[in-house]
Amino acid sequence: MRLSFVGASLGLAISSLAQEPQQDFTVKSTAAFETFKRQHGGDWVAQWQRATGTPSSIYGTGLVLADWRENTLEEGRRHALLQLQANRDLLGMGTSEFRESIGARMGRTWSFTFDQYFRGLPVIDGRADVRINMKGVVAMLGSQAVQIPADFGIVPVVAEQLAVAAAWAELGTSPNGVSQPGQKRQPRLVIWADMEQKDAIARPHLAWEVPVSNVDANGVGNIGRYYVDATTGAVLQFRSDKHECGSAACSGAAAHATLLAPATKALAPIPTTVTLLSWTRNGNDAFSALANVPLPGVQVTVPGVGTLVTDAQGQITIDINAPVTINIGQLDGRHHAAMVGPDAPTGAFVINPGVATTMQLSSAVATTNEAAHATTSFWLDKTNEFCRSILGNTAQLATASNIVPTVNIASTCNAYYTGNTVNFYSAGGGCSNTAFSTVIAHEWGHGLDDRYGGISNTNAEGMSEGWGDIIGLFLVDSPILGSGFQTTGVGIRNGNNTRVWPYSAGSPHGAGEVWMGFAWRLRENLRAAFGTPQALAISNDIVITTLVANATTRVDGVREVFIADDDDGNLLNGTPHYAELSAAAITKGIPYPQIQVASITHFPLTNTSQQVTPRQVNCTVAPTSGGSITAVTLVYNTGAGFVTRNMKPNGAANGYTAMLPGLLSGGVSYHIEAVHNATTTVRLPETGEYSYNVTVATSGPFTQFNLSNFNSG
Repeated sequence: MRLSFVGASLGLAISSLAQEPQQDFTVKSTAAFETFKRQHGGDWVAQWQRATGTPSSIYGTGLVLADWRENTLEEGRRHALLQLQANRDLLGMGTSEFRESIGARMGRTWSFTFDQYFRGLPVIDGRADVRINMKGVVAMLGSQAVQIPADFGIVPVVAEQLAVAAAWAELGTSPNGVSQPGQKRQPRLVIWADMEQKDAIARPHLAWEVPVSNVDANGVGNIGRYYVDATTGAVLQFRSDKHECGSAACSGAAAHATLLAPATKALAPIPTTVTLLSWTRNGNDAFSALANVPLPGVQVTVPGVGTLVTDAQGQITIDINAPVTINIGQLDGRHHAAMVGPDAPTGAFVINPGVATTMQLSSAVATTNEAAHATTSFWLDKTNEFCRSILGNTAQLATASNIVPTVNIASTCNAYYTGNTVNFYSAGGGCSNTAFSTVIAHEWGHGLDDRYGGISNTNAEGMSEGWGDIIGLFLVDSPILGSGFQTTGVGIRNGNNTRVWPYSAGSPHGAGEVWMGFAWRLRENLRAAFGTPQALAISNDIVITTLVANATTRVDGVREVFIADDDDGNLLNGTPHYAELSAAAITKGIPYPQIQVASITHFPLTNTSQQVTPRQVNCTVAPTSGGSITAVTLVYNTGAGFVTRNMKPNGAANGYTAMLPGLLSGGVSYHIEAVHNATTTVRLPETGEYSYNVTVATSGPFTQFNLSNFNSG
């Protein structure tokens, strides 16, 4: 989650918060895109990234791969690399290098993301994407490649130490000396561009990325990165790396303990079962009663044997021939590092050979601080195992298993993720202890998002907030996120919210509710159509797996879910669960890849200086999946409201034409509509309008060349 700073830092957080790249939903084209369409045929939809001038996504009827040899990740990678090479001009890759950062299964698709580098330096937010459907079809490709001149200099003028000083000066404070969460990060030289640029291609800057971390013992303070121009020393941008729970009230991996190899066993050992139980808040609500349950996935060190991990029943089996004493202190797990925080339940337990023994932690009257330790371990393990069941035992989840949890921070009404750590606050101020169920899952969800390409979490889009919420809701199969945060049964966010795209607010949490709400509505639509077991299986697979695509906008996120569900690489003919997907997208107002029963082709008119001259609009309209075209209309606006004209055949195959009125000056906007089988209307462009301006031609001074009137002849 993005940090909503308090106190004196509030203005800084709002004014300099990193924003996501702006996508252009008006239709544009380039010579390279027209060449692509002529070369491959079919129908294609493109979204354009304004700051880079590149197509962030191109999808359509799909590009069948003639040399598709087998359905494997490696074969998908081979073709993804070939597509990047074949479409370098179209994707605006220039002389940059693109290195694979994520390659993974995404539903029925192989998803590949490539990070941009220039002469060895990382380019912030620069990327290219390819999606290969498992039938051997390119389902989507695109880029937001920062446009970097070949002679761009990479030698800094401003020294690293000066950049660090400028960052802390901008922050308005100095390091407070408190131990900071996560591993310390070092400054690095990067290339940065303003991806919020809307009216022109963003200019790249050689910059220092300066990490800052300055929270106090109560968790209050800033964690993030400043980008400082390495040529001028100007501060370019701040991005927060502290992602909070966002209640109404309020990247390094830590070293994990290495499992010890079992020591040499004594003669005639006796297998002995040991069970670890603890009073834990394993219900969904912060006010759920404590339950004495087995703790799975906890590392237990046995003298003379080694370190073992409890199974799903909270058990280990050890071979011993003499009594041993097992000490339990700060809980350490297979999916988290050693717990940090006060009030940890501890115990020393004597285990006799052959005698099944229970190691009991805490009690039924444990305080919320005492229960926070076992509760956090329980839910971190459960959330990690849930995501592994969908994504597999990936390297990213291995890193997530080293996450460092801190509980019982001496503050209230919050929790946050940063740098592969999760941090939870004590009860007070009208709020529960935040180490419980979906709040734990939400903060851990930020970490998983971080693993797959980094966190994207602006006020405008709130994608990481949405992801944290989705992980929590899907894990417990409930629309309530943070139930009991302040009041039993009442959450801080809900999957059945009424926020619709393009809603954004002063924090990323509201914007994230649109994305989270889409995912929950999809699950509910699937539940109504197929029942709960299938709904859970389908939604887990086509939503959670799209984490690997690292979508940075809600529109991109929805498109990736359609791609994950698709079974043939052609998004224009629908997907197996199109009805449920489209209904969810429509409910949340998010643009989505619609089935196209007809194809409209048109080359947009450009600006003109020919005044009072009607202009001809020609297009080609044809059905794509049977049926017939029953009407074609031109809808235009010269400033006085929209006017509709019927388009007539122009003599070309499937060709139609109509005239736009001539103007003395001003702007004209228009779109084309075609009716298929007298029932379905197809529009070009899908959203927005084509537009052009009529400009007044400039001239020199007026010179009289003739005058004739009644008096002078």
